[in-house]
Amino acid sequence: MKTVALAWWFDSAPAHSVPSGPLSDTQGRIYLTLTQKPDTPHRIYVLQRFLVSSVCYSDSIPFTQALPRDASKPKSDTRTALACRRYFSYFTHLSYIGVTAWLWASGVQSVIFAKAIKSGDDARYPLQSWPRPLQYLHELLFSTIAALPIIVTIVYGVLLATPDSFSDTFTAWSNISQHVMNTLFVLFELIFTNLPSLPWIQLPATIVLLGLYLGVAYLTQSTQGFYPYTFLDPKEQGPLLAGYILGIAAGQIIVFVLVRYVIMLRIRVVGEKRPAAVEFNTHDIEGAAH
Repeated sequence: MKTVALAWWFDSAPAHSVPSGPLSDTQGRIYLTLTQKPDTPHRIYVLQRFLVSSVCYSDSIPFTQALPRDASKPKSDTRTALACRRYFSYFTHLSYIGVTAWLWASGVQSVIFAKAIKSGDDARYPLQSWPRPLQYLHELLFSTIAALPIIVTIVYGVLLATPDSFSDTFTAWSNISQHVMNTLFVLFELIFTNLPSLPWIQLPATIVLLGLYLGVAYLTQSTQGFYPYTFLDPKEQGPLLAGYILGIAAGQIIVFVLVRYVIMLRIRVVGEKRPAAVEFNTHDIEGAAH
């Protein structure tokens, strides 16, 4: 119920044309989140975005992971320390950090932009004045959270889920929070905002990031003595290991392409139905960005 309530609250974004990224980049693409909710205070928008991601993300933090499944048993400090040491070894956690970072960063930029419009100032916000490398990293962050969390959900469903994954309330909440809600957050960003489609140049970058995670996984095994995911164990998987790695890379390419064209379809459909007043505001903002 908490997740549903916060999701509804999240949908009541601030009025005006609010960006979730740079208004325009070198290719002239516009990053705007348009809304028809005029009564929502701008100051709570960033809090909405942060809370929605944090409600389910809270299960993946080390303290929560250390909680015993049986509430009558005390929490183990040893288990807490172990969870802390292993936290950054899991791709699921890293991808959720990315989702939370995106919701927070884009929310802050949006609040500053919305307040500028409300006060009658130029329609600008900090990201526009940042160096090009930082603008690129902002776009790269969106490209990663637009596809990689979906890969997490798919890999979990295909390779990691077991009949016991939803055996009790705590386990079900834990697995849904970590492996399902991340994709729902991403789908919300793809469908209900005005973000542009993913640039092709970001596809190899996301593949490189997946490759770098392999280094993290095997470094974890070398330093802590365990594989974050059993399908990465060469002794256990044998020749299948190469198939898993190549399959996940191929899956990332497919998901990236699908996400790109889903966004393009949304842009086309929404663009055809957008009211004239909204088109006028968008052109005004685009002009202010140059």
